[in-house]
Amino acid sequence: MLDVAIVGGGPVGETLGALLGRANRSIGIYDRWPTLYALPRAGGIDHEAVRIWQSAGAIESVWPHLRPNLVYPWYGAQRQLLVDLWRDKLPPREVSGWNIGYQMYQPRLEDALNDVLVNLPDADVRRGWDVTSFSEEDDHIVLHMRELQIAASGELVPTGKTDEVRARYVVACDGANSAMREQAGLKLDDLGFESDWLVVDSEFTDQADRSRYSVGQYCEPQRPHMSTFLGLDHYRFEFMLMPGDERDELLKPETAYALMGDRIVPGDLRIMRQVIYTFRSMIGRQWRKGRLLFAGDAMHLMPPKLGQGLCSGVRDAKNLAWKLCDVLDGRAHDKLLDTYGEERIPHVEDFIHLSVYYAQLSCTTDPVEAAERDALFAAGKPPAAPPFPYLRSGLLDRRDEALHKVVGRLGPQGLVRYDGRTGLADDLVGQGWTLISRGDARLHLSEAACAILERSGVILLRLGEHDDAGFCVDIEGDYQRYFAGNDAHAVLVRPDFYVFGGVTDLDQLDALVHEYEAVMALYSPDQQQRILESSK
Repeated sequence: MLDVAIVGGGPVGETLGALLGRANRSIGIYDRWPTLYALPRAGGIDHEAVRIWQSAGAIESVWPHLRPNLVYPWYGAQRQLLVDLWRDKLPPREVSGWNIGYQMYQPRLEDALNDVLVNLPDADVRRGWDVTSFSEEDDHIVLHMRELQIAASGELVPTGKTDEVRARYVVACDGANSAMREQAGLKLDDLGFESDWLVVDSEFTDQADRSRYSVGQYCEPQRPHMSTFLGLDHYRFEFMLMPGDERDELLKPETAYALMGDRIVPGDLRIMRQVIYTFRSMIGRQWRKGRLLFAGDAMHLMPPKLGQGLCSGVRDAKNLAWKLCDVLDGRAHDKLLDTYGEERIPHVEDFIHLSVYYAQLSCTTDPVEAAERDALFAAGKPPAAPPFPYLRSGLLDRRDEALHKVVGRLGPQGLVRYDGRTGLADDLVGQGWTLISRGDARLHLSEAACAILERSGVILLRLGEHDDAGFCVDIEGDYQRYFAGNDAHAVLVRPDFYVFGGVTDLDQLDALVHEYEAVMALYSPDQQQRILESSK
């Protein structure tokens, strides 16, 4: 029997599989398509997603296919710069230790992640296997599957082979049209945004000078559009559909070249595909049904204006992976998995609202409204955007005296020297629950608190002037900037890199450690057994 079966072999399912496999869990990944998907979908990812792939042991495979990007300009009706969302607002690296954003060509990303999966010691990776139904038993789920192949017509047809797989838990990562979600009787809530866009994906020819091309969102009321790199060798345009457009005409190459107009040099780009997508904002309210859980587009959709659709799915995978491991290893009760939806649903919904805010700015087609919008930006008074999302519920320090400035935000990763080696901290010091402190946290902890950390396997990342006696040297001041900017001296970071809690003074560490113990004890097998017995 597998520990976890994953239905859907796209980047979210692949990420979850790599994370679980790296933690020595037995996994299966089953996707109905016999081959990896050969066309791009998502085009951008952020620093957090890259850190997650780093933690999954996939960064060496993924990194060659990422194009760093430090600008994201938005232009108004007259092609004047409204705002650059990233330029001049960043440290050399983001808090995760990587650049704020990257463009990627999704087929190569999926190939790279698949290379990690097929080399795992206990992974059953099957493509061309369709889950037709499932049944839940007391301690596992049975997946009923059939094999599919690609017919000459390009359609998927059954080969006649069937199989069954048993797993203690199943995670459905099977996309926006999730068959697993439908079989489970779950729905998505429509949050109200809908817009049709023509997506044109192309490949640079040998003659192309890539330096002539850039990333940009063009909020021109006559036809909003955008352009962006897809990794190193590909480029994408998106054009909003306007009244009077004929869809058949939009899907002709000559129409795409005409729409690109002066954005391209003739002969630089070879069109690979044209497709009309409907961008929507949707979210599910139940991400778990017994031993079946959901991640990625199977539970949330958002406009692609911030590149957060895939990133949100990758966050789902990281949040779920460490909790599944704790449950499978017996360190936590199954109830811990309820915190997955508790944390992820409001977090993703915040990202959807933020993405919709920018999508609506882009989708303004009334010239008067566009002029008013542009005037507000020119005056330095743009429409207020929702705050950048952070975790607002779940496994967090919620005491009144907690350092709320960092609670639920991403914790830091910097370049360090440790034990004679130089690199990013996650690679050198380790991953999991981590207490990061200026100086030696142990000098400010009681014996009881030290015992809690040791018993729980919490990693101590102690910053000092020399890399001896277990200390790390903050080579480029990444941690110094983080602590100074947040008025903090130590933070306790979860395995998914979000801050459980922090302190403004190291003398507050004991209370933080005891709060951590109290929160996690709620999900211990013993505590849950006591709760069950008391309810009888």
